[in-house]
Amino acid sequence: MIQEVLDIIDKEIAVYYEHSDKMKPHKLLRMQDVLSVNSYYLAEQLHYSNKEAVENKLVYHFKTIRWFLTIKSEKIDNKAVTDKVAQCMAEDDSQKEWEAEIDKRVLTFWLDKRLKQVNSILHSISQRIAYLKQELNNK
Repeated sequence: MIQEVLDIIDKEIAVYYEHSDKMKPHKLLRMQDVLSVNSYYLAEQLHYSNKEAVENKLVYHFKTIRWFLTIKSEKIDNKAVTDKVAQCMAEDDSQKEWEAEIDKRVLTFWLDKRLKQVNSILHSISQRIAYLKQELNNK
C-alpha cells in the first residue's frame, strides 16, 4: 500500500512541477483532491510504521532481558557469567529485532518527511488556485 500511495503522489507532483503554470483551476483542484486523499493514506502508513517500530523496540528489549537472565543463570567453564558478558551475549542474540526496529524508525522518519513535503505542495497549489481565481475576477 505504501508504494502505491507514493507512486500516485510522485505522479501528481511531477505533473504539477511540469505544468503548474499552464493548469486550469479545475485541474489544480482535482490534483489537490488526489494529493489530499493520498496524504491521508500516507499519514495512516506513517502511524502503522511508527507503531511497528515501537513494537519491535519492545520485542528487542524483552528478548534481551530474557536472554540476559537466562545467560546470567548459566555458567561458562564453571564460572559465573558477569553482567557485561551476559548483556553482550543477550544483545548479540537480539540483533535481528534491533535491526527491524531501526529499519522501521528510518521508514517512519522518511514517511514523515514525505508527508510534510506533500503538505507544502498542497499549500503551493492552494496559493496558485487563489491567484488564478483573483485573475479571473479581475477580467
